[in-house]
Amino acid sequence: MASLTHVCMWDDKGWRRISAEEAARLHPTGTVSARSGLFMCELCGQYVLLTDGQYQIRHFRHSSAEKDKDCIERTLAPGSSISYVASEHETPLRILGLKNKDFSFEIGFVKIPDELWEPDLEIQIKGEDYGSTKYTYRAERLLSDRTSYLSVGSKPCSAYIVEIINSSDIKRLNHYWPKRFTGIDPQGTVFSSDLCKKLPSAADVVVGKHYYILKLGKMSKSSNKHVEISLVCSKTFSFNTWYVYDVVAKDYSKEAAMFFLDFHCLLTENPVSMIPVWPECIREPYIIKHDSNTMTLYVNGINADVRAFPQATIRPYDNSVIEVSIRNRQQLVSVGRTKALQYSYYWKVPLDKTNNLPKAFITDISGNELLQGLNKIPKQKMIVIKLPFDGSVYRKVDGIIIDKIPLSAGQAVDLTDISENTEVLVYVGLDLIWNAQFGKRARPENCDEKELLMLLNKAQGASISLPGNLGAIYSKLYDYPEIRKWIKKCVLKNEIKDTAYQELASFAKRKINEMR
Repeated sequence: MASLTHVCMWDDKGWRRISAEEAARLHPTGTVSARSGLFMCELCGQYVLLTDGQYQIRHFRHSSAEKDKDCIERTLAPGSSISYVASEHETPLRILGLKNKDFSFEIGFVKIPDELWEPDLEIQIKGEDYGSTKYTYRAERLLSDRTSYLSVGSKPCSAYIVEIINSSDIKRLNHYWPKRFTGIDPQGTVFSSDLCKKLPSAADVVVGKHYYILKLGKMSKSSNKHVEISLVCSKTFSFNTWYVYDVVAKDYSKEAAMFFLDFHCLLTENPVSMIPVWPECIREPYIIKHDSNTMTLYVNGINADVRAFPQATIRPYDNSVIEVSIRNRQQLVSVGRTKALQYSYYWKVPLDKTNNLPKAFITDISGNELLQGLNKIPKQKMIVIKLPFDGSVYRKVDGIIIDKIPLSAGQAVDLTDISENTEVLVYVGLDLIWNAQFGKRARPENCDEKELLMLLNKAQGASISLPGNLGAIYSKLYDYPEIRKWIKKCVLKNEIKDTAYQELASFAKRKINEMR
């Protein structure tokens, strides 16, 4: 009998896949019961047993006592490949009203291409459970620029059916709005606490982040040193009471992992994610607008699998960076394991990338304009800066940022103490519009990778969201592998220190100019 192939065990590094052969070496005699909690099926989140090998080669097997007997690996032939279907994904479902000790639900319908919108379009939504209400919405209820959330009442339903009326291309619409999707599991459904969105089955959860769990009946477990649990609210429907709890893992322990596994979630330090890094694009919820034939993506997560629909070429650069060929005008790209955990539609549309940078007026005290590049020390060691827009100026001495001064539109600012090895950088937003060095060239002109890395690691100040051109900077610094690793860490955290970005952008711009 073929062994289950998607089995994990917990060790000091978290969940990891294990083969039956390795498990047999760890437990050389006797059957290892599913009740031991040692081995977990990654596909259905249930514990499995390891046979004793008395009659067959030792293998993993599902227990006959399992509550859920619908695991996909029960039904496939030995050796079959198991992964999720590239065209399948869960529709956003969010829970509302918890701050008022109440709850209701909304389903998110992602923005569709303009050519699919029709004035008589109608959406009908109905829960599969007995006695569910049907909700009907016309086209004018849909938002044209973002995901539209439509109410489906407050009673939890196990699944929802969506019917599209008055559409000339229902097949294409179903590509964006599936006909059926899962709803609320009475045994417990997990929602993110920040966006209040339902997590798909087998989703990753992390330590320190709060989640909501909605379940039928009270939770049997209480707070302990590994997991904090608090009741948010409850609501009764036809003598059945549903409870919402706020839960958070306090440490990365087996006990915390076991708690979330009961709700089909995996506690991990390395959650699945997918972030576009190059070329420039416009990021919206579930929509990425671009005008390129390829997209470079940063992919994170244990056993993460990237899929594209319709099928497209996916080329790995290294363990975490891939390139996807975008052959269709609307390409669905998703990342997951046995189910899609994150997805986006990549829309190929013209992007207006041309924009003249605002002009900075930089003079010495006599009114003589100063040009970018190397300058002499100005009279009285002072320059005057004036911008048509709000901005900021950075002063660096010996390659280290010592000042950041906000600039108001139209207001002149005197910058004093301009001395040897001083560099001045003027920004509007994230755009560097003026850059000059005074006296001898500032040390960063010849800053090597080690020095720049030191400056980046020492950077202070506020964290900002990843700038759109960070992917371009990453692609240009191919001769600086340690800096590229540092950028990838920022992408993983989805943030970067403001001063570190300025250092990085300035360095990259100089290197690009040197190559011209």
